[in-house]
Amino acid sequence: MPGAIVSLSTIQSTLERLHRKNVLSREKRARAFQYAPLIQRNELISRLLYDIADDVAGGDVASMVSGFMAFLGDERDQLTAVLENHTQEDSVQTSGEGAVSVAEDRHGEQSQC
Repeated sequence: MPGAIVSLSTIQSTLERLHRKNVLSREKRARAFQYAPLIQRNELISRLLYDIADDVAGGDVASMVSGFMAFLGDERDQLTAVLENHTQEDSVQTSGEGAVSVAEDRHGEQSQC
């Protein structure tokens, strides 16, 4: 939903869940929490794909990939090019992007900084 307005409580609860799952670190700074990534983007995607494989194919990654290739059909050449490009990008990984801060007001309520 590009351009959709997301409530502050949605952002806060999402950051909290990601912190509990050890995807984000959280540090209190004055009246704000500062969040930062603990894992690389490709590691997160990998974890999600293994979870999907477990749910959909009983953990059998090969059958999931085979089904995905069948789904792609004629687009296999495009996928091959994307995979080759991705392999090259993996060798030039960068660390996670900046941190997000959530501040508490005088009533203990939080807001994104």
